[in-house]
Amino acid sequence: MLPPALRHRDFRLFLCSQASSFFANAIQQVAVTWLIFRESHSATTLGTAGLLTGLPMAVSVFFAGAITDRGHAKRLLAATQVGWAILDLLLCGLVTTSHLNTNWLIILSALLGVVNGIDAPVRQVLATRLVPQSELNSAVSLNSLIYDSARLLGPAIGGVLLAHLFGASIFLLCGIIHLAAWALQWMIRGHLKLAAHPQDDLDRTPGQYLPGGTAYTFALLSLLALIAFAGTSYTTLLPVKASLLHGGAKTLGLLWSSIGCGAIVGGLWMSNLGKIKHAPHWIAISVAIFAVTLIALSRSTQSTLCFLGLAIIGLSIMVMMAASSNVLFRITPRRQQGRVLSLFNLSYMAMAPFGALYTGLLASKIGVDKVFCVNGLASLLAALAFAIIAPGMNRLLKHIPQPAPSTAATTLEEQAAK
Repeated sequence: MLPPALRHRDFRLFLCSQASSFFANAIQQVAVTWLIFRESHSATTLGTAGLLTGLPMAVSVFFAGAITDRGHAKRLLAATQVGWAILDLLLCGLVTTSHLNTNWLIILSALLGVVNGIDAPVRQVLATRLVPQSELNSAVSLNSLIYDSARLLGPAIGGVLLAHLFGASIFLLCGIIHLAAWALQWMIRGHLKLAAHPQDDLDRTPGQYLPGGTAYTFALLSLLALIAFAGTSYTTLLPVKASLLHGGAKTLGLLWSSIGCGAIVGGLWMSNLGKIKHAPHWIAISVAIFAVTLIALSRSTQSTLCFLGLAIIGLSIMVMMAASSNVLFRITPRRQQGRVLSLFNLSYMAMAPFGALYTGLLASKIGVDKVFCVNGLASLLAALAFAIIAPGMNRLLKHIPQPAPSTAATTLEEQAAK
């Protein structure tokens, strides 16, 4: 049985365009990183390029939400595809003419970060405007599933292409893929600008929409920021964990693949659930499972158990992100969703680099396994704290009117016909 969101033509086109774009971005990232290292032979330069990519991304994602709320999401997302295509073709030209150097690569990496930051909240908002509100969870979960699939398979494809193709050919291919994604987006027929509604006043905050909304939004974003800082930064130490398991690059690849496989299973599961009941409790439970599994990994010395544990972690993180997106979409007025989702993305983008730095420094002092245990305990405390406020958040969500599936679907079909 297909997930409910796939019944809609516009959403299928959107998902195909996003899949193409995500895979092109993953391949592009591998190629750019390889070229930076080839030109500089310096790990410090790689770190500098990563920082200069992440900072513009964190800044642009904050402003992109407000632009999304006041503009046309479809046009803005199409602009990001054109931006990626232009940068890919510029990289292709520089490689072909042998004018490429480290400075050019760092500058273009920063520009790619700006486009990535604009894209994140825009695509998340657009995904929810192509399906009825009753199928919101299916749309969000499928979007996350495509992203995680590209994150898992894209770098592997990029590595194979680097081994067999000239660098310029890879960037040319990525540029063509982004232009194809742009064409698919312009085939979307639905009218995506929201009509005015008294509950969707641009000057209102989630707290004015329903009592307690601002506090719960802040609590959820704080939880996600903490998990990004002290929880998911465990990925920084995966190479060290692979060596502790007496493995090498193959073991590291299997560790990463385990996380991706768990995330894919979680995404497929969540996309078929339809409407999530008691979503705040799902968030607390998934974070608790993540924390307990991370603590268990600190004690594990067997590769098979580590693969299984990381798969559970990937699944729990996917459930947490899907349920969190569901809550934020429901608790926030539709004309403010872009701004709230920009904060949602910022909580991960801004905290993850600092979490990686903290994790690396702490691991050098107390060891990798102890860091896993400390971060797991911090995440478990965060899950318990969130579980305390989850019942109040559930009561808040029950007062938010949900449109009937048939009415919402008819409205979308009428928009497409017009």
